[in-house]
Amino acid sequence: MGRRLLLWLMWVSSAGVDCVERTHTGRAVDRDDGQLLYAEHHRQQVCGTQVTQASVSYVAASGDTIATKVIDFTSGLITPSVRLEDRLSGYREGVEVDG
Repeated sequence: MGRRLLLWLMWVSSAGVDCVERTHTGRAVDRDDGQLLYAEHHRQQVCGTQVTQASVSYVAASGDTIATKVIDFTSGLITPSVRLEDRLSGYREGVEVDG
């Protein structure tokens, strides 16, 4: 019952709220020579004051995407669904929240 009430309150509070997309980029560089190792391209969908979805693309200095991460908060702010894929090793992990 409490979880349903929380989800209902989140839905009611976001009804009619404009959503915007925010992006930013981070860079990982070598400590010694400052050469770019990889960049992180972050994207967030924000409705009102709440992030509803987020994603990160990790891009090597060569321009190749080496990993991706997607976070979906539609099931709840405390229990997001998460998916991570490392394209270099093929490693994947995640959790999907249903309900």
